[in-house]
Amino acid sequence: MTAFTAIIQIGVIAAVVVYFARDIAVLARAWVNGLLDPDRWTDRDHRLAWYVILGSLPIGVVGLLTRDAVTGPLRSPWVVAASLILWSVVLYVAERAGTRERGQDDLRLTDAVLVGVAQCVALVPGVPDRVPRSVPGCYAASTA
Repeated sequence: MTAFTAIIQIGVIAAVVVYFARDIAVLARAWVNGLLDPDRWTDRDHRLAWYVILGSLPIGVVGLLTRDAVTGPLRSPWVVAASLILWSVVLYVAERAGTRERGQDDLRLTDAVLVGVAQCVALVPGVPDRVPRSVPGCYAASTA
């Protein structure tokens, strides 16, 4: 990874943490409180905290297993161009097909895992940033 790419990624992560600091604090507090008190396991924020944790596992595992491919052959301009085109079309179709009928309270474990698995697509250079979040979100919203 080049220094430029690393700096951009650190900047993006810092911006996300700052922007969502309150939400992160609420979920962290609810998660810890749920660990300490089983009666809080049914709290929405405790459940959402677990969904974030479980949804993050797939990309961590796949990222570690495929790091050589991601930093090597997948950085080809042809792969990047094909990814941009293909996944932009997929995103367009998903945005049109999604009904947006479900809200945050309707999330299920399968939704979290689906988003987590979709995050693995983001490892391929050229995949638009919105794809891993939007495509499974549109799918989940239309399959309530």
